[in-house]
Amino acid sequence: MDIIGEGTFGMVYKAKDRRSNQIYALKKVRLEKEKEGFPVTTVREIKILRQLDNHQNIIKLREIVTDKLDAADYRKWKVLLICRTTES
Repeated sequence: MDIIGEGTFGMVYKAKDRRSNQIYALKKVRLEKEKEGFPVTTVREIKILRQLDNHQNIIKLREIVTDKLDAADYRKWKVLLICRTTES
């Protein structure tokens, strides 16, 4: 639907599930500049979102999606963190 924000580690989009009308935040993780694999900052973010899954002020991580199955060239991956918002 819209771009919510952009930062060093990726872009965040607002999206709507056409079937359920639920609003989601999609974070597209930047991997182009990584030299040693998946960004540790993203791993930390995923860990924190999972630990705080039931907190009323934290969005809920629903899914992590990538377009590649092969880990050979991870810099070309598209990785999305899909989080459910409280907005509907």
